[in-house]
Amino acid sequence: MSVYDESKFNVWRACIGVIWSDGKVDPQERSWIEDRINKLLFTPEQKEILKSDLETNIDFKVVVDKISRPADRAFLVHQIRVISHMDGHQSPEEQKLLKTWSDYVLNKVDASALEQFAPEQGIKTKKDIFDLLEKELFWRLAFGVL
Repeated sequence: MSVYDESKFNVWRACIGVIWSDGKVDPQERSWIEDRINKLLFTPEQKEILKSDLETNIDFKVVVDKISRPADRAFLVHQIRVISHMDGHQSPEEQKLLKTWSDYVLNKVDASALEQFAPEQGIKTKKDIFDLLEKELFWRLAFGVL
């Protein structure tokens, strides 16, 4: 049984698209994603799809459209950052993906949400909210809440 619905599963498929974004799969990247495929609670069918995607590449834009939840999109932005630095350098393709997705997530934040944060927290812009959400995501991952 999988704990990953369609939205979360497609985050991992998109990660494979990020790995391929510079036209190759580096050994560190392969090891990292294979470790996740083997350790995370995917169904056998999901594992086969991920393994196939890793060998044949995947259309990043197609799977990104299947990521429906804002939390999953934010998690993907975090994963893009992790993957883009994994091989020791950030390719122009990886930089472009990171900027595109960060902008996309930020644009999904309703500007009226800014009013919900106290000024003493330093929340003045959508970027401030994104930075706060990214820190929250880090702690959730660190303590196994996500």
